[in-house]
Amino acid sequence: MPDGETERYDDLPVQYRGNVDVVDAPYDRKIGEKPAFDDAEIADIIAFLGTLTDGYQPAPATP
Repeated sequence: MPDGETERYDDLPVQYRGNVDVVDAPYDRKIGEKPAFDDAEIADIIAFLGTLTDGYQPAPATP
């Protein structure tokens, strides 16, 4: 941005940026605060997400 500020949530389409919950963790952090999750908690979340599978296999791409 021209004024040097960072545009928050710029990885989301503009129409959805207002939907980000900035009241609850992890998006409630203020500048200078420690992250909402430590490395061990992040690893736990990733491990949990790895268990969420229903066996879905996408069809191979056709040329």
